[in-house]
Parts: sequence; structure tokens; C-alpha cells
Amino acid sequence: MKKVYLSQALRTLSIASVLSLILCVQIFAQGVTTSSITGIILDAKGAAVPFAVVTAKHEPSGSVYGIETSEDGRFTIPAVRIGGPYTISVQLAGSKMKDPSEGQNIFLSLGESYNFKTTLVEESTVLETVIVTGDKNGIINGSKNGTGTNIDKNLLASLPTLSRSFNDILRLTPQSRSSSVASTAGAGLSFSGQDSRANNLTIDGSIFNNTFGLASGPGGQTNAQPISLDAIDQIQINIAPFDVRQANFTGAGINAVTKSGTNDLYINGFINKRNQKFVGTMADTSTLTVNSFDVQQLGISVG
Repeated sequence: MKKVYLSQALRTLSIASVLSLILCVQIFAQGVTTSSITGIILDAKGAAVPFAVVTAKHEPSGSVYGIETSEDGRFTIPAVRIGGPYTISVQLAGSKMKDPSEGQNIFLSLGESYNFKTTLVEESTVLETVIVTGDKNGIINGSKNGTGTNIDKNLLASLPTLSRSFNDILRLTPQSRSSSVASTAGAGLSFSGQDSRANNLTIDGSIFNNTFGLASGPGGQTNAQPISLDAIDQIQINIAPFDVRQANFTGAGINAVTKSGTNDLYINGFINKRNQKFVGTMADTSTLTVNSFDVQQLGISVG
């Protein structure tokens, strides 16, 4: 009977180990698709303000996130939609924000924590003297997750690109350089001297790598792109992140999140055109031969 019980116990332990391993794999396979807001609320004397209600409103969609400060005046709003602008306000009976403009036009970056700090004063307080002070940007704080680059949709819309590919945008990272696995596999990017196939590309948390490893990235052999740049809201390039959720790479972790809807209808379009007339000339034109070509790209997005 003892041998039977021991066999059943080992079988139960084996099943539990397998389930734990599967759960760990699922956890590490997830990417980061949100941001967060942390901070502290103080009173006019610099003391912490507990039980104040902090709300963050995403103006384009009307989404509202809220939480109450703890006894030490600190708060954390996790899993917040990226982008903005956000309006952050603080409510407490008999008090108001000393400078409401501190909570206006706030933009959140993918995978980063925005640090918000403000002071509450009594509702009836009259400020006779205005003191203007400077503070560091919210993204430069102790919650930053290591070496990396964040590119928002405004920067995506203003950067020049001929191929409309990820590579044109990822070159903004100083640690990148061009790299090709093979002459027929398309160009890729190497980060920190690593093989270009060692990068990990996720879109909305789903992995978009080249499974067979024949090219530097997905669609490399056909010169295609895994997703249109017009569908992207933010791109984050992580070189050496401290966040344990950013894993499965030795070059760079490229984390992209697609756009979300708003309460307004918007239509975007673009036209790119290239031909032999855009090719520069040389002093000795007899040594330069340019064939006729015509390349056009048309696109439209509606949301």
C-alpha cells in the first residue's frame, strides 16, 4: 500500500510541475502593452495627503482611471492606456490643486511609469505671490526600465521613411546598425552587436518573429512588413530592460502597440512617389546611368 501511495504522490507532483512550467512559459510570452501613473500628493506644508481621490482622464476617448492615495500620500494607477493627452485631477473635501495645469496635457509612454506630484491647498486660500519652479520630465524618474527608446505616434508621423518599414524607425536607437542574414533575406537591424535574428518583435503582446530564422525579421525574404506603420500608436525598443516582463531576446526587445479608437472620426492618407527624376547627378554625367523607374505608395486609414 505504501508503494501505491508513493506512486500516486509522484504522479501528482509531476502534473503540478508540468502545469507550473506551462504557466511560466505563458507569463514570459506576454509583452507590455500599457503604461502606469505613480506619484505622491502633498499639502501646503509638505506633508502627505492620505485618502485623496486621483483620477486620470484620457481626453480622446473619455476613459477615466481612478484610485485613492494611501496613508503616505502615494498612489499607483496600473495598466493605463498609452498616449494621451491625459488630464490628472485630485479631489479632497475642502482642498484643491495648487496648480491645476500640472495635470494637463500629459502623455504616457509604452512600458514606462509617469511620475506625478502635486500640492493641495485649502479651497479658500488666496495666493498673492506666484512662484515659478522647474521640474524634471516625468519620464526621467526612478521607475524608468533601463536603456531603450520610445517612439510615439507624433514622432512616427513626422519621421521620413522610403520603405515605410520598422527598420527606418528603429534606426533612431543609437545601438543599432544594419545587418543582413543573407543576400536574399532582406536587411535587418543588429542591436549591441547581436545577430539581427536575436531580436524579439511583439505587437500588442503577440510575438511577430521569423519562426524559421531565415531572415532578419518577418516578411524579410519578400520585402514585406508585418504591419503598417499607420496602425501603430507607439514603439518601444528595449536594449537592457530591468522589467522582467521584457524577455526572450539578446539583441533588442521591440514592443509595438496598435492604435485604439477615440470618440472622433479621423481619416489619414498618404502618397509616396519616386522615379528617376529624384536621382542626384554627378559632375561627370557620362559615368552615371539611371534607368527609368516609377515607385508609388498609396495608403489610407479610417478610425
